[in-house]
Amino acid sequence: MGKIVKFCSSCDEGFAEKFGFCPNCGQTLQTFEMSPVIPEAPVQKAAPPPPPPVVEAPPPVVEAPPPVVEAAPVVQETFIEQPVAEEPVIAQPVAVPVVPPPAPKKKAAAATVA
Repeated sequence: MGKIVKFCSSCDEGFAEKFGFCPNCGQTLQTFEMSPVIPEAPVQKAAPPPPPPVVEAPPPVVEAPPPVVEAAPVVQETFIEQPVAEEPVIAQPVAVPVVPPPAPKKKAAAATVA
């Protein structure tokens, strides 16, 4: 059996079982029995799905290596380099600016004393 509680719907307050009217507003109290909460039986989890079946891969296909064919020997040709005649270097004319020589200074005439 649970605990008896009285409740005032006007004041939204709960009181002890000994009260018949709300001590705050005078309203008639409603009686409730508080039932203890009974824990439910634990829910059993569903078993996890089985792992997918392992499918073995077919064995790898091994190809035979290509046949080895001997290559013909490589003949290296010998070249003799001929000396190349160098072309003579011809000097190109270079334009040189012509600077006229400075004009001769005139001598000052001697002043005559009179």
